[in-house]
Amino acid sequence: MWTTALLVLGPTILFVGLVVVIHDYLAPEGGWLRQMEDAGEIFSTVGTGLAVLVAFLIVAAFGHYQNARDAVGKEAVAVQQQYVMASYFDQADSDQLRGEVLCYARAVVDDEWPAMQRNDESARVQGWVDAMDTSMRASTVDTQKQVEALAHWFDVNNDRQDGRRERLAESKPFVPGFLWAALILISLVVLGYQLLMIDPSVKVFGQAYSMAAMAITVFAALAVVFMVDRPFNDRGAEISHIRMDHAIALMSRTAPPTLPCTADGTPTRA
Repeated sequence: MWTTALLVLGPTILFVGLVVVIHDYLAPEGGWLRQMEDAGEIFSTVGTGLAVLVAFLIVAAFGHYQNARDAVGKEAVAVQQQYVMASYFDQADSDQLRGEVLCYARAVVDDEWPAMQRNDESARVQGWVDAMDTSMRASTVDTQKQVEALAHWFDVNNDRQDGRRERLAESKPFVPGFLWAALILISLVVLGYQLLMIDPSVKVFGQAYSMAAMAITVFAALAVVFMVDRPFNDRGAEISHIRMDHAIALMSRTAPPTLPCTADGTPTRA
């Protein structure tokens, strides 16, 4: 969060300082663009181009961010439903499946969330996915209720897989590096153009305030895109694992006496 704040305040202070220095020591009377009649129109055109590009990115980035939030909720709900479905099987199979579902949820919180911040995924979580699939195939299905529970398990399992797949996909950067470079370049061009319009015959306060307003607007817009570009990183708008925490708390109330993992989802046996 503090990094995001610095991305706005740091450049703004720098450009305001440049206004003061240029106003007092460098700018000619009337500014460098005093002989260009269309200087204002050029500035307006460049500024409009930047505004349109940033607005498009903000809308797209928020869509990316919302998709990540939806995926997190979808996965957490599916995990709870799988845990409930597992209770319809024989005691041994039920304990095995419920334990693995709970361990999966723990591993998501304690291992895959930090992994997503590194643009990676968790082998520990994938291990529990494989374990659940193996246990389900080996489970005994005798009654009609168990047949129905098995069918619903696989439906919900697809929802969980989709939720995890979408969560991992949305954890990747949305804005490519070359587009960030273009945004920064255009922003510097717009602010640099305003520096060329500094007039030492006009009081510095008004020109410094104008630059501050422009810089804050530009860099705040870039900061918003930066915040939601990586939804699971601590940039001021991080999506937390509170929904999965809630699912873990509910499942833990009726968990089997012996679980195949530790509190962070690490397997206790090979």
